Amino acid sequence: MKLVKQFKDARVIDIRVPTELDICNPSIVASEDGWEVLIRALDPKPYQGPDHEFLSSDNWLVRYAPDFTIRSIDKLEDLDFRKSCSDAIHGLEDGRLFYWKSQLHALFSGLKREGNTYLNTMVLSRIDGKTLVDPVILPSPHGQKREKNWMPYVRNDELYLVYSIQPMEVYRYTGKLERWAGEVNLQSSPASLGGAMISGSSQLIDWAEGALAVIHHRRKAPILGKLVMKHVTKDPEYQRKKVHFDHYFVRLDKNFNLMARSRPFQFETTGVEFCAGLCRGEQGILLSYGVMDRVARIIHMKIDWLNTIW
Repeated sequence: MKLVKQFKDARVIDIRVPTELDICNPSIVASEDGWEVLIRALDPKPYQGPDHEFLSSDNWLVRYAPDFTIRSIDKLEDLDFRKSCSDAIHGLEDGRLFYWKSQLHALFSGLKREGNTYLNTMVLSRIDGKTLVDPVILPSPHGQKREKNWMPYVRNDELYLVYSIQPMEVYRYTGKLERWAGEVNLQSSPASLGGAMISGSSQLIDWAEGALAVIHHRRKAPILGKLVMKHVTKDPEYQRKKVHFDHYFVRLDKNFNLMARSRPFQFETTGVEFCAGLCRGEQGILLSYGVMDRVARIIHMKIDWLNTIW
């Protein structure tokens, strides 16, 4: 199911920033003055090795009025941040926006390159105007060299970080990571996703007496289809079409038990898509997503549409 085709009356907003780089993976959050959207911009040229200049990501912040007229566009200043945070020296990737203690924050996957090896560590940042400040390194709780796609959730002014949906693994940040020891009972949940490799996508938002989020499943395209694209049609989009991204809405209870999941959906196409933002509006919900690592958009869905895809 593709949302833009299923809900043809949905409002889709193109996000644009003044850069020649490709843009992708936006994250939206509601503010007192409208909406704020974080966008990743990345160099489309292939990586040419450790001896060549390498740009991982710029990050832009677009502030919108409630009707989505643009209030401001700023490239976030992160040079001092990255110099003081060696785990993110080569860039800050795929940030998720959220408000915590009345201040705007983002949770990034920081990049550090050692030769041909990529290391990713989760990094928490406060956004002060157009500057990233106060870096906090969140070390992998399992000693992994590459960490991505943690989902932030602010509840009662406490910051939770959903490390994994399946199996459910949640941490609370109190100046350090603390494993949340609530009554999680995923094994008995009828919403379990079986053996699929599921990763986080959006932030979590309050929903009913629990939370709502978007997650994704990254899977390989069928072998025959890949062979045709690569050797017969020589599709220039092969690298972006050889993997498929299925997204799901999930509902969690107050103890982070997985209570329900939607049918799988895409936004526009079969290939690389990624949702990094979810927030609630007056008449529905808004999802921010990237397409093929070069387009960033927002879709506004009505609540009654959301209720039809579970």
